[in-house]
Amino acid sequence: WGLGYSDWPTRPYDADHPLIRVVARHCLGLLALIEGGLADSTMVERLRLSLNWLLERQTEEGSWPLYITNRGVLSRQSATPTALAGQAMSRAYRVLGNPRYLLAADAALEWQKQRPVVDSPWYRGLYLSQLIEHYRTVHDTMLLNQALNEALYLIGRQLPNGSWSGQHPLTTGEHAVLTTALLDLEDNLITDHPAARRLSLAINAALNFLLENQLESGGFTSAAV
Repeated sequence: WGLGYSDWPTRPYDADHPLIRVVARHCLGLLALIEGGLADSTMVERLRLSLNWLLERQTEEGSWPLYITNRGVLSRQSATPTALAGQAMSRAYRVLGNPRYLLAADAALEWQKQRPVVDSPWYRGLYLSQLIEHYRTVHDTMLLNQALNEALYLIGRQLPNGSWSGQHPLTTGEHAVLTTALLDLEDNLITDHPAARRLSLAINAALNFLLENQLESGGFTSAAV
């Protein structure tokens, strides 16, 4: 899906290679339909083709490139496509059972663990989502503990109005991703966990922030807030 950064005329990159994160998000959507019993055979086939496309572009180290050029580059920003593609692989193994997907998800998570920790709510929130998705697949409590550490980082960086800010302001869409990551963690924690109340308060603050930024039309602006 998509024609890469050439889709956005404001981007200075000379690249029309499809973006990993776009394909990964489409895969996650199709997987949700399959899990819900709402997909047909065409959707399943398109999903398998897209997963294979992602597998072909995973590096030996387990990451996925950022296609700001048609050859792709690896940098700390590769944490974004790697987290999203890694989530898709974890969920795909859970739904479709192909061991290649599990190997790819394991490798992606290992790459994330080995890279230097970046002081960024966006990258850490994506990593949290990746940890939770993989925990749902392999049920390793160590992953849940790591996810909790990432959540506590996010809670510690949350602003009084319920939002987050990194080197640059986050968009409402990015705030929604971080909020969803915290919600997913809450769903997988035991009810009386010591961090449960703190997590719940952070989620409520984040949801209130999103509500306050909803437009009268019902949508949300794509700009940073």
